[in-house]
This record gives sequence, C-alpha cells and structure tokens, in this order.
Amino acid sequence: MIDTYPLVTIGVPTYNRANLLGRALNCIINQDYQNIEVIVADNCSPGNDFEKVIESYSHKIANLKYIKHLQNIGSISNFIYVLDQANGKYFM
Repeated sequence: MIDTYPLVTIGVPTYNRANLLGRALNCIINQDYQNIEVIVADNCSPGNDFEKVIESYSHKIANLKYIKHLQNIGSISNFIYVLDQANGKYFM
C-alpha cells in the first residue's frame, strides 16, 4: 500500500502570516490523499500567533510538524530548511 500511496511532504516556510497559515492548513485537511506530512517552519515571527494556529490543527493533521527558528534565517534558507526536513518521496 505504501508503494501505491507514497509519502508526500507539504512544506510551509512562513513568516508573519498566521492568518494565511490557517487557510493553507484548511486546504490541506480537505485533500483526498492521506499519506502526507506537513512541515511548517516559522522564520522567527514575533508573538505566538503561529503556535495558536498549529495547536488548533494538530488534532486534524496527524503528521504535522512545527519548527520556529530562534532567529530569522531568510526566506530562501527557510525554504531549503523545510526541504531538508522532508521525508516524503514527493515534495511541494
């Protein structure tokens, strides 16, 4: 069955847009494909809005990982970081 439905990683590098993160996660939970992992990498946004969004989706997305960088590493480095964390055969 794993060969039929390989793991797909959905990477979400983000900064300061917690409201848009909720919209993105809503789209993910409405997908038919079930063998996914979701990796959200917050690039050191101020406050704890992202943690609240992640908390509200943690029971809806079984394989949801959240990382908050301690310092802003830049958008390209954050994207590469998410890609490096991916375990899926496919990445988007």
